[in-house]
Amino acid sequence: MTHFYEESDIRPLARRVSSSVEYKNGFLMFGGVGINGNIEPNNVTNEIWMFDQEYGWSFIESAGPAVRYPSVVKLDNSVYIFGGCGVEKNSLNFSNDVYLYSNKGFIKLTRDNVKYSPDA
Repeated sequence: MTHFYEESDIRPLARRVSSSVEYKNGFLMFGGVGINGNIEPNNVTNEIWMFDQEYGWSFIESAGPAVRYPSVVKLDNSVYIFGGCGVEKNSLNFSNDVYLYSNKGFIKLTRDNVKYSPDA
């Protein structure tokens, strides 16, 4: 398969420990730790970028959890983000939060907004 997008200035800044998941005609990239540019070194970001095989990079939004090393999985047309760690007040914090990302944005999932069955 040949792709014809041209490289542009619209692309994420260098980072490490981001997470990606296949999505539509490419992939989504979540968060990470900044290397340079306007993401300060060692600062955790909550940026979401999409790479489309035909059109290249698009910035989606800065929302949801600012974490590194989260687990990310796609089910149907939704993406779930679990856990990860972030830095708050110079302290490393680990998370067991679950977020749902869809075309409507992020929703933090709790027992109050998720159908829960202990037998599931």
